[in-house]
Amino acid sequence: MRGQRFSDSYKYVATVLVASIVIVVVVVYASLGFVSWESSGRESSGLTELKFVVYQSPWCGCCERYKEYLVDHGYSVETVKRLDMDRVKREFGVPEDLWSCHTMVVGEYVVEGHVPLEAIEKLLAEKPSVRGIAVPGMPPGVPGMEGPGGEVTVYWFRDGETGVFMVVDLTSG
Repeated sequence: MRGQRFSDSYKYVATVLVASIVIVVVVVYASLGFVSWESSGRESSGLTELKFVVYQSPWCGCCERYKEYLVDHGYSVETVKRLDMDRVKREFGVPEDLWSCHTMVVGEYVVEGHVPLEAIEKLLAEKPSVRGIAVPGMPPGVPGMEGPGGEVTVYWFRDGETGVFMVVDLTSG
C-alpha cells in the first residue's frame, strides 16, 4: 500500500513538472516574439473566420502595419518570425520577381506582400486554380506602406506562371 501511494505521488509530481516546463517554454518562446496571435476582438463571420498566417522577418515594421490593417478589418492573424524569408518564399512557390517583405498563408492560398483586402477577398470568394497572389516589392500607398495611394496591380502565380489577377484603385482611401 505504501509503495502504491509513493508511485502515485511520483506520477503526480512528474506530471506537474512536465506541465510546468511546457508552460515555461511556451511563455519564453512567445515573449521572444517568434509566435503571436492577434485578433480584433470583433465577432466574425464568413471570410473573417480564416486565420491569416504571416511569415516575416523579426525586424520588419511595415509587416507589423500590414498585420494591424488585417486585424482592424476583423481578421485573425498568426505571426511566424523567420530569419530565412527567401527559403519561406521558395517553399511556398512564390516566383522571385513577385517577392515582397512578408509571405502569408490564408486557407490553401499564398499571399505575397502588401496585398489589399479587396484582392484577398476576391481570391477566397472565387477560388481560382492558382497557388496565390502577390503585390511585388513595397509600393507606396498599399496597406502597411506610407505614401499616396494609386492603382496597384495584383498578380496571380501558379507553377512558374504569372498573370494579372486584378488592379486595385487605392486613391479612394
